[in-house]
Amino acid sequence: MPSRSPAARILIVEDDATIALGLRMLFYHWGYDVIAVAASGEHALVLAAAEPPDLVLMDVRLQGRMDGIETASVLRFQHQMPVLFLTAQTDPRTLDRLAASEAGGVLFKPVVPERLRAMVRQLLAEPMVAVTAAATEQPDQSLQ
Repeated sequence: MPSRSPAARILIVEDDATIALGLRMLFYHWGYDVIAVAASGEHALVLAAAEPPDLVLMDVRLQGRMDGIETASVLRFQHQMPVLFLTAQTDPRTLDRLAASEAGGVLFKPVVPERLRAMVRQLLAEPMVAVTAAATEQPDQSLQ
């Protein structure tokens, strides 16, 4: 049996348990290690400090006092880890905040799984390169 390189470690920050479970299952199927799921920004910060992931998937709206954009800013400052936003928020204020966030990328819910997979691969290959064009794209087609 050929040896496999260690699976990339993913932290999912999503307050909707159904979406979080679906993402966890997708990433498991794709061979990634989902190290944890957090529903709040505060919990995500604790988890990332204890066990730093290779990539963070981040929703914008979360439980708790911090939203996803604030949480991502702290994670990038403290740990220099790439963040990929998955959001349904398309209002102008949120889009402006996302564009200024220096995130690795933004995908709009509902997300096409293969598009998500391609973005994750890209970010893991070049972790701190921002994908700015993604923040201005139209929302993706439905989850298939």
